[in-house]
Amino acid sequence: MNFSILLYVGLSLAVFVALALMLRRMRAAKAQPPTHAEAPHEPFAVHCRHFPQIRQVLSPDDAAFIAQRFSAPARRQWRAERRRVLRHYLAGLKEDFAGLERLARTVAVLSPQVTQSLEAERLWLGVRFRFLYTLALLQLATGFAGVPEFQRLTDLLGGFAAQVEAGMAALETRPAAPGGGFSA
Repeated sequence: MNFSILLYVGLSLAVFVALALMLRRMRAAKAQPPTHAEAPHEPFAVHCRHFPQIRQVLSPDDAAFIAQRFSAPARRQWRAERRRVLRHYLAGLKEDFAGLERLARTVAVLSPQVTQSLEAERLWLGVRFRFLYTLALLQLATGFAGVPEFQRLTDLLGGFAAQVEAGMAALETRPAAPGGGFSA
């Protein structure tokens, strides 16, 4: 009888410790990585410009070099740092997309040429970005992150930035109203 009580207490303690560790990891994963101070004020895509460096981080050649030259603890540390860098990059892409979405909405309000189909296209672009972003996060969490996923996400963001800039350029070429503002 004493043994079974001791066993239940031990198992309960082990479950409690496991749950506490899982909760701690979830909180750490949920915390947003620090971002640049100017990022909330920058409406254009600034993080996707760093894709060449991210391509190098994802290179299989780097992994092979590390595997040949470093000990197991050093490789684990390298993989952890690599995941951290990739999470920061993804968080930066998400910031870029949010800024571009805000800017695109402003341009749409000011532009009389915006149609429902263009708005639907912008919404579909948002759905695609969020899907690819989630897919990249999942692949990063499982250790299967690769260049194609990050390339698609970066290309999508770059294309959206080009569309928003084209919309802004179209606004600049509109004739001014007699009062000096935009015509209605």
